[in-house]
Amino acid sequence: MSERPATELPSPGGFWHRQWHEAWKTVRTAPLPFIVCTVIVSAIVCWGCYWFVDHLYAATLQTVREERDKALRENDKLSKQVEGLRIYRSNDSIPLKKKALILAQQIRDFTKTWQDSDPPDVQRQNVAKYLTRFGLRAALIRDDLDQNGQQSAAFDKVMFEFNDTYADVRTIASEIQRLADKLPE
Repeated sequence: MSERPATELPSPGGFWHRQWHEAWKTVRTAPLPFIVCTVIVSAIVCWGCYWFVDHLYAATLQTVREERDKALRENDKLSKQVEGLRIYRSNDSIPLKKKALILAQQIRDFTKTWQDSDPPDVQRQNVAKYLTRFGLRAALIRDDLDQNGQQSAAFDKVMFEFNDTYADVRTIASEIQRLADKLPE
């Protein structure tokens, strides 16, 4: 066995512990280069963290900007639609009674060929066509009639709880007719 000098400490167990123990001897003999290297490594690590966070933050900001711009475009589009409806409704020169009676007659003419014995898929298609052609107008007439003091619980129930049936469509036409007949000329 070889003898060690008295000033040298025995190496501890474990790979990393042993490596640190050996490296510490070098650090003790040259502390300034160790400090400089430590500062440089710390600066590089800090710059890397800053770069990562900065790019992550920039990407998040870009996403938020895109979503905001999309929402603003959608809001502008909806505002124009609302304004268009206001202009459309304020330019009505036909009296409400006549307009309601015309709509009721158009719905009756549209549903004239409907048979209660139609297959369910045909009924759904016909009701979908009705909704496409008359759904918005029927809702607007319902609101206008309501604003002019003509209310009907049956009409409200059919409009707000529409079941996609022929009976509901026929009820809408008859209620529009009945309420319009109550209006003054």
